[in-house]
Amino acid sequence: MFPRPPAPPIERKPTLPLHFEIKHDVPGLPSFEVVTQTLLAMAETADKAHLMPYLEMTAYAQLRGNCSDLLLRAIDPTTGDSVVHRAAAAGNIDVLNAIPYSFGRNFGNVPKKVRQLWVLVTHQNLAGDTALHAAARAGSVRGVKGVYRLFHVMDCLDVDDSFHDDETSRAESASTDYPVEAPVEYFDWSTAEDEPDAHLPALDFVCTKNRAGRDAAEEARSVGHEDLAVWLDGLVARLDRDGMREDKDYMRKARLAALENHWYHDDKEEK
Repeated sequence: MFPRPPAPPIERKPTLPLHFEIKHDVPGLPSFEVVTQTLLAMAETADKAHLMPYLEMTAYAQLRGNCSDLLLRAIDPTTGDSVVHRAAAAGNIDVLNAIPYSFGRNFGNVPKKVRQLWVLVTHQNLAGDTALHAAARAGSVRGVKGVYRLFHVMDCLDVDDSFHDDETSRAESASTDYPVEAPVEYFDWSTAEDEPDAHLPALDFVCTKNRAGRDAAEEARSVGHEDLAVWLDGLVARLDRDGMREDKDYMRKARLAALENHWYHDDKEEK
């Protein structure tokens, strides 16, 4: 068995795009701007079977790198959108589900890759929107659930458009006699007594505000998606088991927990 790679050095969380060297000396190679717009368009409509070959081919041709390098570099220069933003707004679950695979089959054992995926998923565009904001504004229930599952690095192919978790129907459809575990978006964090702060990174993500001062629930509500806003309010309530989300010090603690979990230090102070 190979030893687990060491944790990366603790540093400031980077902003996207990451600056990998682009190869400009290959005859017939499209500009990276064209590649970026192609990827963003594919994020809205393509499936994994079409996305992954394009990622693999283009990542090598453009960067002599892997798929994750390309996703971390391919940011729309006008909006700041990532592939995650576009897939989330379109509710393209197949692409959202494919993103972890672009970081390698066993990336969960490589701390550098784990932190890079977190940077991509939590990336805010030029309006300060996360992919959760993008999905909420579009009214995409599937996009919202898919992004939240992606944040937890969980499969999202079975998400639906419902605003409730029908535990009875899930249990009846299961082929086992043991209880069916609720999807992560319906998990009761008050039961995680052995890890009392485990909910904080997700709370930080869901409560992230854009430049307009709105979190994802408020963004959905601002454009008339009230049902989705109420669902997101419920998600926040399940995460905010202490009822502290209006407390700035508590949310600061949540932010620090998210950073420290991924080997980043306080992004407001130099170390």
